[in-house]
Amino acid sequence: MAVASAPKPDRKDRSEHDQRDRALFDTWHAGDARAGNLLVKHYFPRVRLYFIARAQGDHEDLVQETFVRLLSKYEEHRGDSFRAFLFGVARLVFLEFLRRRYRLQNIDPWTDSLGGIVNSGMSSLLAEREDHRLLLDALAMLSLEDQDLLELYYWQRLTARELAEIFGCVLPTVRSRLRAALKRLGVCFTQAAGQPHAKEISSEALETWLAELRPLLEGSKLRPKA
Repeated sequence: MAVASAPKPDRKDRSEHDQRDRALFDTWHAGDARAGNLLVKHYFPRVRLYFIARAQGDHEDLVQETFVRLLSKYEEHRGDSFRAFLFGVARLVFLEFLRRRYRLQNIDPWTDSLGGIVNSGMSSLLAEREDHRLLLDALAMLSLEDQDLLELYYWQRLTARELAEIFGCVLPTVRSRLRAALKRLGVCFTQAAGQPHAKEISSEALETWLAELRPLLEGSKLRPKA
């Protein structure tokens, strides 16, 4: 099963973007608030997208916390992809939020799922079409690792190399894990639909629905809790 890739800038554009982001991050850390504002403005919608389907009412606070934590972790950035570093911090912030909110001592991202921890869904608030709602429910049924892998690839459009940085593995492992996660998503989709013995959903259909969901979630008007 091939894993399709969302359109990405070419290698030259990506390199230029990385250089720009690293320069802004360095300048921000040196005390230039304007550089920090530029980084935050550029990445705020993408970090919001990461949290919007995970933490209803708390997503805006988690976005702010991510950028605060990002600057405090400056010394841990080793000059690799800024995007990979940013979403690595976002993942850490989210895991800490889950432990804090649900009073959990330990969370195993390899086995625990968001749906199993939260025990409630947001799909009806975020999507109107049934296939989109089912896909959001299916994503929440996956392990946190699988969910992150798919969302960072299809929604955040991180490259396999950037994913390898985040997940601490080599490129062939990332690609095999993406294929396996997409297959598990198809199984969860049929379970969410109440048809566990139905024909497996094709990877092409899943990829299409994942691509369709991205702009819908970006435009979501969910507000923080009062």
